[in-house]
Amino acid sequence: MKTCLKCGKEFEPSKGLINYCSLQCRNSRERTKEFKEKLSKKTSKAWEDGIIYKQLSLRKAECWEERKCLNEKCENIFKVMKHQTKKFCCYECAYSSSYFKNLKSQHTIKSYLEGRKIYGGTTKWYNVETSNGVIRVQGTYEVRVCKILDKWKRSGKIKNWEYTKDKVEYLKIDQTKHLYLLDFKIWNKDESFYYIEVKGYKTDNDLLKWEAVKNKGLKLEIWFEKEIKINEEGLEVNSN
Repeated sequence: MKTCLKCGKEFEPSKGLINYCSLQCRNSRERTKEFKEKLSKKTSKAWEDGIIYKQLSLRKAECWEERKCLNEKCENIFKVMKHQTKKFCCYECAYSSSYFKNLKSQHTIKSYLEGRKIYGGTTKWYNVETSNGVIRVQGTYEVRVCKILDKWKRSGKIKNWEYTKDKVEYLKIDQTKHLYLLDFKIWNKDESFYYIEVKGYKTDNDLLKWEAVKNKGLKLEIWFEKEIKINEEGLEVNSN
């Protein structure tokens, strides 16, 4: 048994706790001026020798390299471990760079190609319980259309419907290629189908999207609030 140098309590020594009964006593012990000077010299020598402390493993200075920030508006040079993939000196440079924007654009395009809806924009998203299960739609207009289509399906007016992943390629005003994901796909009893696009307002790019769909030989209906109200006749809808 030994006596703790901090609190005076008797304890059984163990690895790492030879002179103190606990980590709390060991870490809160009073450090003399001589001890602090010795520790400071040891730390300084370690930096001079190229050893980096406070790492899981000791690393030499040659493990580091200098890189130039990839942001075209930044000329900062920063140090980084060679095995790391860091390309920018800070988050602001990363998010404002053309590299990040292109990477984000590629990710969005890939998501569209895989048929996934991109949950962006300012319109709120809703989980709606339908005859086809719980689906995630954007905005109260689409919630109301789900209820209309479910009513049509129950009454036998249509065979089925889905919140579709179908897409059509189109050219924007600047003549760049983009993918347009349609909203709803409806099957008639004779197995023919058509699409419904739900909109709050119309833009120039919307006209190009709709024209591209029609050029593919596909039938498309555009529903604004007026069309939604007409088809809601006799249907109680809570759009809050």
